[in-house]
Amino acid sequence: TTHPSHRLSAPPNIKMKNGSIGSRTLKIYSALLLATTGRRMYAFGFASSHSSTASVHGCLNRGYFGNANNEVDAGGVSRSMSNVAEDALPSDVDEHETAASFVPIEDPFDDAIKPHRTPEAIKAKSDLLALASSTKRGFSASQNQRKEAKKLCETLKMYNPTPEPVYPFYSGQDQVDTSDVTFSLSGKWTLVYTDAPDITGLDGGPLATAKLGRIGQECAPPFIKNVIEWKKPTWAGNLPFSGTDDARVLQKVCTEAISSPKNPRIVDLKLVGLDLLGFGGSITAERVEGDAMSGSIIQSPGEFFENNPVELRGPLKAPFGRFEVLYLDEDMRIIKTYQGFLAVNVRDEEEWF
Repeated sequence: TTHPSHRLSAPPNIKMKNGSIGSRTLKIYSALLLATTGRRMYAFGFASSHSSTASVHGCLNRGYFGNANNEVDAGGVSRSMSNVAEDALPSDVDEHETAASFVPIEDPFDDAIKPHRTPEAIKAKSDLLALASSTKRGFSASQNQRKEAKKLCETLKMYNPTPEPVYPFYSGQDQVDTSDVTFSLSGKWTLVYTDAPDITGLDGGPLATAKLGRIGQECAPPFIKNVIEWKKPTWAGNLPFSGTDDARVLQKVCTEAISSPKNPRIVDLKLVGLDLLGFGGSITAERVEGDAMSGSIIQSPGEFFENNPVELRGPLKAPFGRFEVLYLDEDMRIIKTYQGFLAVNVRDEEEWF
């Protein structure tokens, strides 16, 4: 199988090193463009959510990992490249929960201009992240904003630098040489935008029994786990056994992912199980006093699943849909589900699951 990097192609208006633009001219152009944009590029955090995930999450949605009525904060919303104003995010955004912050990484140009480093691609990426930020991951997006997001995703698809983005999920006989592969689907990603109604429908309002936090995806071949973070609702305040403000429960729907070089951008999913993990939160004087008074008999949901993690696996593997990777670079991924919904994800600077 031809190595993915050997099939890298530039957009129609760019000639590769052996094209009509000579190597010398191309190097000069690259140097000029590099001087314009700067040598230090920025990486955004990044993840994905499959549209079918929420249907399973919704069934489990009771209490902390539970009720489809959950207050959505702006966790998981990434800021755009460098020109997004400070007030682009809603005032109630918790900086700790922001999906991604900028991390300068060295990525000098090759002899050939990379498709995703063109001015058009950089602008489309910046605009898309700004739109994701202003619409709270797409949860509050208007019809026109969703159309604009779709247009930006289609633009970035034309500049996709990764011909075989799903190669980590090829079966054994279809595996390729990955020694020189730059971008991989593997890793942890954080959702920054979606138009899938079964995800945006997780917003339950201020009286929800759990507060919706970040949404992510963990890609570790052969598995892909769709992750939802549940936190203590705001109204719970100082109620007994509600846990600390930073206590949380992670709900992971585990799927098995399969792909093939015949369709190098398509991933088929099968449902294989469910994981529930908890984090009891920070230790405070109030928490110690509360545990002493209650004898630690009753635990908050975060504490309970921290001490009793759940990993359920069934004997059968049920079909769970498929998705197509439209765009993949070092810090962003765009996918389209088989229902036609979009999900934009970024690699997070700081892992939260």
